[in-house]
Amino acid sequence: MNTTSSTPDNGIRAIEGREEFATARQQLLTATHYKLAIYLPTLLADVLSSPVELAELRRIVTLRRMNA
Repeated sequence: MNTTSSTPDNGIRAIEGREEFATARQQLLTATHYKLAIYLPTLLADVLSSPVELAELRRIVTLRRMNA
């Protein structure tokens, strides 16, 4: 399933700092409509733990359960 984002994505981007990293994660989660696979060896405790990010993860999981 292809999804379209409301923000233009012109490919790979360099991220400097935790704030930019958090913004990029939020954009990814917001653009995800169906399925998300995260392949990272180690996540810091605060990665994907903000209330906004957790709400988006819950939305993705709920949509996935409804479509299963």
